[in-house]
Amino acid sequence: NKNFENGLHTLLLLDIDVENKKFLSVKEALETLSKLEETEKGGIISEDAYLVVASKLGSDSPRIVFAKLKKLFEMEFELPCVIIVPAELHFTEREYLNFFKVD
Repeated sequence: NKNFENGLHTLLLLDIDVENKKFLSVKEALETLSKLEETEKGGIISEDAYLVVASKLGSDSPRIVFAKLKKLFEMEFELPCVIIVPAELHFTEREYLNFFKVD
């Protein structure tokens, strides 16, 4: 909430789950975010909120998606990934992200 209140984007690195020796999937991370929204600390990320998912950056097949949370649940992503929860976007940021927008 502090990042959002201060107009800062939040970067979520989907790291390795040490116990299971695997990367946390995008769906698992989104489910966790959704559960947090149901608590008293929630209120930032609704199912209509736009998020950015970037996968396999630095590889030969990178992918960036800008979509609503509810749409991201329907999609599959190759790992590793990061999720960006944007605060208010500057018009140039929004203009650029619209190249990656999925409705």
